[in-house]
Amino acid sequence: MKKTLEKLSIIDQFKKDLFKPKKMRLITLVEMYQWFSTTLVFYGLGLGVGNLGSNLFLSNFINAMIDIICYILLPFFMDLKCIGEDCTLP
Repeated sequence: MKKTLEKLSIIDQFKKDLFKPKKMRLITLVEMYQWFSTTLVFYGLGLGVGNLGSNLFLSNFINAMIDIICYILLPFFMDLKCIGEDCTLP
């Protein structure tokens, strides 16, 4: 019980640290907005694939292939650091 309370206290402290400094608050709010909008678009595309007007099975297959390709390539793009024209892989 005591460890659970200590763990909750540490988690609450981390949550407060995300909003204390002005720059960190801005970064946190931008990341929260990006997460929300990306999730909304992702689910909207997945649910709206039937409204494309073509074959439903073909549309779902194309959507699944795009998702699989994105899941494979995403780790490489996350590690890519591009600033201006200087792009390097780790």
